[in-house]
Amino acid sequence: MPTLRRTPRGSLILPLPFALFPSLPETLALPEGRFSRKDELHLTVLSQREATAVAEALPVSAWPARLAAHDWRVTPTARRFLLRDQEDGRIVHTVIAEVVCAALNACRRDFAEASGAGLPDTLPHVTLFVDGTAKGIGLVSIGDFTAKCVRVVDPAGTRSISR
Repeated sequence: MPTLRRTPRGSLILPLPFALFPSLPETLALPEGRFSRKDELHLTVLSQREATAVAEALPVSAWPARLAAHDWRVTPTARRFLLRDQEDGRIVHTVIAEVVCAALNACRRDFAEASGAGLPDTLPHVTLFVDGTAKGIGLVSIGDFTAKCVRVVDPAGTRSISR
């Protein structure tokens, strides 16, 4: 099973290798700004707030068995999206890649049932590029994605081109 872990801020994540997204350039220029490639890639399973809510009713020691019950394979899709949000009063953007990971929402439902925490389904995704923020834009539900999505980004524009 892949190693899921808590971040220093308390989120539960699945770290991912850059090999999953080969040829990502270090920077990406879009009309909305100049984006930097994230320095690490991950799939967020539970946000900090969600992980705290789950831990109040389901001991963290019970999490590994529940996590191990799911298939954590992650498969990238060609779908890329530009997100926009506000952070500390300024506009920030990210470019995300939708991924297929059946375990994500299945695990969230399992944790919600076991803890009573409200954990809606979310869009399985990985943040590839950021502008104005280092941490990305949180998406804890499909509604969050719908509200923060600006447009589709051509995936060809997010790869380095060999000359």
